[in-house]
Amino acid sequence: MTDIATIGYADAYPLYRDRGWAPIKLGSHTKYPPPPGFTGRDGANPSGADMHAWLCGRINDLEHERTTRWQKILSILSPAGGSS
Repeated sequence: MTDIATIGYADAYPLYRDRGWAPIKLGSHTKYPPPPGFTGRDGANPSGADMHAWLCGRINDLEHERTTRWQKILSILSPAGGSS
């Protein structure tokens, strides 16, 4: 059985959506600020396109973070010691 703490938005949103709920994307370990337009009296339910866009944005963020991290590691390990 999967530990619920390890399930992120990408895994959870289809499950919630299929049950008629409309999950919004929140930052890691935070509930503030929520994305504009989806909370409060005039808030709208996110569409499937909204949820998919949030997922793709997170994937892009993670890919950028991984690339940046490897660039830093390789610059430290280079013979020049990171200086260009």
